[in-house]
Amino acid sequence: MGRIQRWTAGFFSQIDSAVTKIENHDGLVSVAIRDAQEARSRARVQLQRVRKDGARLRQQVTKLKEAETSWHDRALRIGKTDEARALECLRRKKLAAEQCSELEGQLREHQKTEVQLGKDIGRIDDRVRELTRQRNLLRTRQSRAEALRLINDGEVFSTGDLDDILDRWEVKVSTSEFQSDLSLNDDDDIEVGFQSEEEVEDLRGELQELLGNPLE
Repeated sequence: MGRIQRWTAGFFSQIDSAVTKIENHDGLVSVAIRDAQEARSRARVQLQRVRKDGARLRQQVTKLKEAETSWHDRALRIGKTDEARALECLRRKKLAAEQCSELEGQLREHQKTEVQLGKDIGRIDDRVRELTRQRNLLRTRQSRAEALRLINDGEVFSTGDLDDILDRWEVKVSTSEFQSDLSLNDDDDIEVGFQSEEEVEDLRGELQELLGNPLE
């Protein structure tokens, strides 16, 4: 328990000190979060053990109190008829009371440890959440800053370079569209010819009907 308390007391101050010395801040914070999560897991395992020990102590205290009451009743019942056995009952009653008092002291210490360990786990949980939130926020801010720096420094593309790229792209697309249109027109020449001849014949027939001459 003391080792865990010492760890929780100095762990995060060491993080803050080391962050200023190492360039890979993201990696360091991620390692710190992972270490804190592992420590939290160990503390939770320890808390479960403390709780089990506490439950066992409470059961023993209950049994000793029952035994104390039982030996008291026996001594009272046989005190007038069997003094020797009654005295033995009182001796065992006293022994049960002493053992019960000792276990109650241990139980109080376990309860204090359980409460403190629960608080330590809660503190680690809070710190992990805060570190995670800050890390994610700083990741976002760093990504944005790096993107802006690349654009402002011209490390990605200058405005002129981008314009040239877009112009060349447009020329390529326009050329592809023109070639596609030519290919489509070549495929339709025969059909267009037939359509033109059929249209002329239809118009000629309409003209002859208009003039009152039968179609030859």
